[in-house]
Amino acid sequence: MSKTGIPYADEGWAIVTGCTKVSPGCLNCYACRLAATRLKNRPAYKRLAEKTAAGYDWTAPPRFHADQLDAPLHWRKPRRVFVSPMSDLFHEAFTADAPSYRTPDAVFSTMEQCPQHTFLVLTKRPGQMAEYVHSRDTQQARDLGVWPLPNVHLGVTVCNQEEADRNIPILLDTPAAVRWISFEPLLGPVDSRPYFGVDWVVLGPETGPRKRPFGPQWAADIREQCLAAGVPYFDKRESHRDWRELPVTS
Repeated sequence: MSKTGIPYADEGWAIVTGCTKVSPGCLNCYACRLAATRLKNRPAYKRLAEKTAAGYDWTAPPRFHADQLDAPLHWRKPRRVFVSPMSDLFHEAFTADAPSYRTPDAVFSTMEQCPQHTFLVLTKRPGQMAEYVHSRDTQQARDLGVWPLPNVHLGVTVCNQEEADRNIPILLDTPAAVRWISFEPLLGPVDSRPYFGVDWVVLGPETGPRKRPFGPQWAADIREQCLAAGVPYFDKRESHRDWRELPVTS
């Protein structure tokens, strides 16, 4: 287990915190629960979430932490970095009303300056991610070899078949050096075979006091789909698995 608590990354970069719920998978969000409990007195999370009768919910707009922007520049040893593990870089607060996409631009600029690190970007908002990435995907940038960034893995969350049908095609149409899918929390069976073309997959059940039922066969089916397509996968239930089996760069 890495120090982040995310077994397939060894560093978390909390450049943004806070979110809003947009998916069935968000119902019992672990980040929201942590922000309202263990982390509630830290400045980055203060009054960001609270406990309600229905569980935990976000109570303030997401926050961009400019003071953390240069953190990866000071990490000399190459690291596998999960970007904004307590938020979504492509939340509307950082894209819809942000002149020139200032928040994603700043984050991608830092990632470009750190080719020694591998950055994992995961979103539940693939439409916003695609819009941003396409805005940067110019022929000039490609000719210069600076886009798409080779050390950035773009991923989407999928919890059921409906999300697979909606999110994975958008991901596959988004310029990226490496693409990945997080089937977590996996809430039902998913046939992802029509969409394979991704580079790696992670899957896992919901956790926490309100966790919903998990079907082991759902995970077994995705495993078989990955094996048949030659796609590396990481099952979070298998503590013996090593994330170094997954791709690092394209």
